[in-house]
Amino acid sequence: MAFTYETSMSPCPSCTWFTAIAIDSANEFIYAYDVKNNPFPQPDIGTVFKINTTTFSTVAELEIGAKDCHEDAAVVDTVNGYVYFGTLSGSTGYIEKVRLSDFSHTGTLTVGSGYIPVCLVLDTTGGYLYSASGNIPEKKVFKVSLSSFSIDSSISLSAIPNHGAGIKIGDYLFFGCDIAGSNNGLISKVSISSFTEVDTLTITNGSMIEGLAYDGTYLYAAYYSLSSYVSYVAKIDLSTFAVIATLTLSSPFDYAQTCFICGNYLYVGSQNCVFYQIRLSDFSIVTYIDKSSEYTWHQSSAFDSINKKAYFHAQNDYNYDYPGYILKFSIDCASSYPPADPIDDNPDTLPDPGGDPQEITFRWETYKAIRSERD
Repeated sequence: MAFTYETSMSPCPSCTWFTAIAIDSANEFIYAYDVKNNPFPQPDIGTVFKINTTTFSTVAELEIGAKDCHEDAAVVDTVNGYVYFGTLSGSTGYIEKVRLSDFSHTGTLTVGSGYIPVCLVLDTTGGYLYSASGNIPEKKVFKVSLSSFSIDSSISLSAIPNHGAGIKIGDYLFFGCDIAGSNNGLISKVSISSFTEVDTLTITNGSMIEGLAYDGTYLYAAYYSLSSYVSYVAKIDLSTFAVIATLTLSSPFDYAQTCFICGNYLYVGSQNCVFYQIRLSDFSIVTYIDKSSEYTWHQSSAFDSINKKAYFHAQNDYNYDYPGYILKFSIDCASSYPPADPIDDNPDTLPDPGGDPQEITFRWETYKAIRSERD
């Protein structure tokens, strides 16, 4: 299947600050956070929109409160049935908890003043949600218990976490970070078992690391330089924790923002709404789709490896004067991985089917769909 653009939709035509999306592939819903504009003096209201991926239309909306959602701070927990969003009001950061079964707002966790959740990473096996929050001089990761929805502990990183740039791989968390006052970026490696930062990798001339993805062997970091304003992808050997190859994506003044892997391909979205398909086998650009003449300011993405679709957030104006959109693409998720056997409900014990194991529920029907795709 080729990488092709299909269509777009706006969850809320009266909204202007649409920032984060997350997907429940098995049940065919996208959850999008937007800010609904109300006539003065009423406050603008942060709202979650539930979107059916088959009809590609909004089926419900849920008001959260007078809070923004930081770019790409959203994650779906399909195992326990919740979606989480990182929000802020003024300088105080929060995490919002929404139950999927009845689409209700079940809790708000205060992260703290100055600590804005910019990235959420889920570990359902361990029972925790990790919130990376940027604050100078401290750069924190908060460990949140899923069962009690409370902060268990926190640690400081060596640099400032960037939005959406976090991933769980085995017993480790990796966060893309910005080194303040430098044109270099940093990837922080955190041990889950000890909850300590155990290593760091400096990405030269990569001040803004905005996306991380894993193919089962290598870690990929999508980033851009604040000196040349060119975007790149770094291929990282986890056994040595070193960059082994770098791919240049764009001409100046476009910024890599999100990335994910489906099958044998890496997909990268840029701020100016240019979307790349990269073949992993030879680490080369296969093609790209340029939507910059119609949309701007891409910040968040989600994908469905079962139905082979990708969804990219976009604005229609740099100043947020127009509603946010979700752009829908067909993607190639061909995979060389063998079928998973035996059947197991724990995603951490299964071979990677070409998607993020944190975003896929390995129930029987989902397993059959993935196996059929491979066979």
